[in-house]
Amino acid sequence: MKKLMQIIITSAMFLVVLLTNGCAVVDTETAETREVVIHEQQAVGQQCDIVYLTLNGPESVNEGETFLTTLNLKTLDRSAAFVTAHMRIPDGFEYVKSEPKAKRQGSLLSWSFPVMDANETKDIKVWLKAKNKGTYIPCASIMAYPRTCITVKVKKPKISITKTGPEVAALNDIVPFNLVVKNEGDGVAKDVVVIDTVPKGLTHESGKKQLSYKIGDLGPQASKTLSVKLKAAERGRHVNLAKVKTSNAGEAKDDAPVVVKLEDFKVTKTGMKKQYLGKKANYVITVKNTGDTTLDLQVADNAAPETTIVKAQDAIATTSTKATWKISGLKPGASEEFKVVLTSRTPGVHKNCATVSSKTASKTDCQDTLWEGFAAILFEVIDTEDPLQVSEKTTYIIRVTNQGTKHDNNIVVTANFPKEIKPLAASGDSKGKIVGQNVTFEPYKVLNAKKSITLKIEAQGAVIGDGRVKFNLTSDLIKKPVVEEESTHVY
Repeated sequence: MKKLMQIIITSAMFLVVLLTNGCAVVDTETAETREVVIHEQQAVGQQCDIVYLTLNGPESVNEGETFLTTLNLKTLDRSAAFVTAHMRIPDGFEYVKSEPKAKRQGSLLSWSFPVMDANETKDIKVWLKAKNKGTYIPCASIMAYPRTCITVKVKKPKISITKTGPEVAALNDIVPFNLVVKNEGDGVAKDVVVIDTVPKGLTHESGKKQLSYKIGDLGPQASKTLSVKLKAAERGRHVNLAKVKTSNAGEAKDDAPVVVKLEDFKVTKTGMKKQYLGKKANYVITVKNTGDTTLDLQVADNAAPETTIVKAQDAIATTSTKATWKISGLKPGASEEFKVVLTSRTPGVHKNCATVSSKTASKTDCQDTLWEGFAAILFEVIDTEDPLQVSEKTTYIIRVTNQGTKHDNNIVVTANFPKEIKPLAASGDSKGKIVGQNVTFEPYKVLNAKKSITLKIEAQGAVIGDGRVKFNLTSDLIKKPVVEEESTHVY
């Protein structure tokens, strides 16, 4: 049941009514007198458990004068709700205005305040006009209820995702991506799930095209980092999209594009497939960028130990068996050439290889060269006596020398004598045979490099005159006869 407290002051003061624990509006009738006193009176008030109300105004005014009255509301150490102040205007007064604006029903003014916090004040100003001479009593009253509150803080989670990875990757490389999921709000994000969609051109070791990661709940400002490794399977631009979903914080997404390029090059080694010992063999190394990226490469020519590098054009370093070059910024489709010259004194097939290396790969190409010796036959003939008398003898010395680097086979020497000279006997490293004016030596099977043989023909002067003996040499190497002519004068 509501409790009511009412205080009425009738001797030249206003009425104050206070409400405790909630009550209805209380008012009194106006007391009429014939005089109005001029001095200002003190405020009249009372305290209760909820709101303290005071009403202030002048003690007296002149007829026809407009004057100010104030209502002061103050809560104590607790808050109040549905606070309503009322003021009754006596018949001898006329209502002019109020601040704040009042709700008016006839002579009753009212002001409502839904909530007043503890120790809060409200001031209401009311201007009245004295119409008739007399004594009047404006009265004010208040109604309020105690207010009890609890604090409920509403928080809001906010989910975000950031995906990062390399902008460029080489074909068949493993491409690492990082996913950072963060709750940027102040509430708990619940049932957080990350879905990573693997684009065409990239593959995951599981073979799946959609990867799912359950994170669970994520507290305020908390984050989770995931690592995803994909293989660059196709050339081109591929966009890896990741999405995060929650049951109470919505969803977010981010992507990380990567351009997969082919880092590739080709090395080709060309050169002489056959060369004689001691001679020079020329080789060309061709390096071409067959990929999509600009390359920095190192080129090395590795000669066989049986060979020697004579020259390596523009090489940055050269030894007897190795030359190196560097290529900086070789653009896609571009190529460069490097030249190297070798020699050898060892017969056989020797492999000359060129190796080109990048940061991630190395390629080699080789050229086989048959290095072989060659037979260089020196054919010399001298006579021991010249000129000759008829019947006087001389000896023709025939020397065959292999000055080359390879043996020669089946060395055959023949001699054709003119009528002025008659052959008598043939001897030496090969057996000779005389038939008439012709001498033929049996084939000398193998004449090794740097070796020589000596043949001799004994003859005598037969007819006076200038005799010219023709000597012929053939071999497996020398198909067309080498002719040596020796002149002997017979007198």
